[in-house]
Amino acid sequence: MKNYTFFKLLLLFLITIYSCTSNDALSPMEISLRNHQDDIKKLKDEMEQLKYAMEEVHTIENLIDNLNTFLANHNEELEGFTKTFKQIEIEIEKGDSNLNETITNLQEQLHSFIGDHKIFYGNIHISSKEDYTLFSEKKYKIILGNLTIQHTDLKNLKGLESLTSVGALILRNNPFLESTEGMDNLISISSDLIISDNPLLKEITFFNITKIEGDLCIRRNTSLSSLRGLQNINSVGRRLVIDDRYSLRDLDGLRNLTSVSSLFIVSENNSSTQIIDSF
Repeated sequence: MKNYTFFKLLLLFLITIYSCTSNDALSPMEISLRNHQDDIKKLKDEMEQLKYAMEEVHTIENLIDNLNTFLANHNEELEGFTKTFKQIEIEIEKGDSNLNETITNLQEQLHSFIGDHKIFYGNIHISSKEDYTLFSEKKYKIILGNLTIQHTDLKNLKGLESLTSVGALILRNNPFLESTEGMDNLISISSDLIISDNPLLKEITFFNITKIEGDLCIRRNTSLSSLRGLQNINSVGRRLVIDDRYSLRDLDGLRNLTSVSSLFIVSENNSSTQIIDSF
């Protein structure tokens, strides 16, 4: 019995010694792990801040690219923005603490520039006369986005004489629209021009447009007999779609077109078919 008691006490002593030794050995490891966890959390927080900053920078970069496309006459100001943007990239690489302040200042400069030059950044959707009146009163010169006018009772587009550049222009399902008069000063469409389902439309007046970067689609405008207002267009970046088979007398309005990616024209007039063959 004495031997049993002795061995029992010895076993408890060894377990205690092992436990103490094991805890002592793990303690520095636990501290190290906690330190690494803190470092990882800090790094994650910094990465989130950097991700947000990069998103803001990309937004600004896209805006500057769009401005460069539309505002060739203001290169000096835009070059200043570009230099600031490059400085932001350098600050990101260095981890500069003033990064957010620099981005904010650049945003303020851009917004001021946009306001001074009557630029609208985004898409505009007009579906009522009230929408149209409110928009036309702003006298915007440039829309860095799409302008969609549909389901209105407008007869023409008077009031938009100040507008010179848009992203895409979509005129669709306007049952009383007879003419695009009012947008005669438009000189740049950087995406699509879509004119469809305007049953009373007789006249297109985009005489100053020479190039469509995206699609040019003229469809189901059952009173449109001529494409004369498109006569200065020489290039269509993507598709050319003409589907006004019952109204168009000819395609003479496209006589200066020399470049198009793909062509789809539906017509039942012999004169139109002959012109198609000449493209």
